[in-house]
Amino acid sequence: MNDENPSESTDSRPLALADSLGHVLIIDDDPGVRSVLKRSLEKAGFSCSEAENGNEGLKKLGGKTVDLVILDMLMPEKEGAETLREIRATWPVVPLFAISGGGAISADDCLRIARALGADKVFRKPFDLKDMVASVQSALA
Repeated sequence: MNDENPSESTDSRPLALADSLGHVLIIDDDPGVRSVLKRSLEKAGFSCSEAENGNEGLKKLGGKTVDLVILDMLMPEKEGAETLREIRATWPVVPLFAISGGGAISADDCLRIARALGADKVFRKPFDLKDMVASVQSALA
């Protein structure tokens, strides 16, 4: 709070973000996964935004304060490994969790690649939502 005007906050984040525990960007091509993650994280006190592919995710990451990214490794348009590389090159300290259920390559291989490219934590789909929320809380504590 500002000492001169107690109703004036010194938090420069938008009002919706100022009351949250942090802002999480969820990048996944599956709307169901995005929806479940968003609902669980918002229930835990986080604000969230969503992107359906890497290109959209990079635009959103550049346009607002993001405290943590959850990134699917296999997506159309711009896949996870390429997106992860770009995020690490531009925002090296933003915590990043990679998720994958596999596809053309196994989930374990995708997640090994994610770790090698700088993911802070990896989750194999289907993951435990309580574990995901606890990991986000821990990363942003």
